[in-house]
Amino acid sequence: MRNRIFNFIIDGRLITVKGKSVKEAKRHAQQIARSMKAEENMGNQSAI
Repeated sequence: MRNRIFNFIIDGRLITVKGKSVKEAKRHAQQIARSMKAEENMGNQSAI
């Protein structure tokens, strides 16, 4: 089975992920959203 492309909107961001199933792709998208949020928080803290 080949990889398909899935789009998810998480926390108001569009995240595009490749995966074999929706379940797998959604898990990856949530991990990406978490890491993006963490990076954003790091940037906010350094600005203070």
